[in-house]
Amino acid sequence: MKQTDKRARSVATTRAMNRAEFLRLAARVAGLKVTLVEIDAALCRLAADNARLNRLDDRVDVLTLDVESAADLLAAALSGGER
Repeated sequence: MKQTDKRARSVATTRAMNRAEFLRLAARVAGLKVTLVEIDAALCRLAADNARLNRLDDRVDVLTLDVESAADLLAAALSGGER
């Protein structure tokens, strides 16, 4: 009998200090999708560039938004995370 893999296939983080750890996790776990959320646009560009340079940009999304702002969260959800 074949066992189905029920582990999480996506992960999100809002803690800036965890960006590098989550990029490493995406590199190690095949098919894992990672969403990084940061309010600082410069840090988001850095994280997105890092994902691209490590050929992870197809599995890593970087969102620039304030997680304490309901309007930002709603806008990100309605746009499919494109922000």
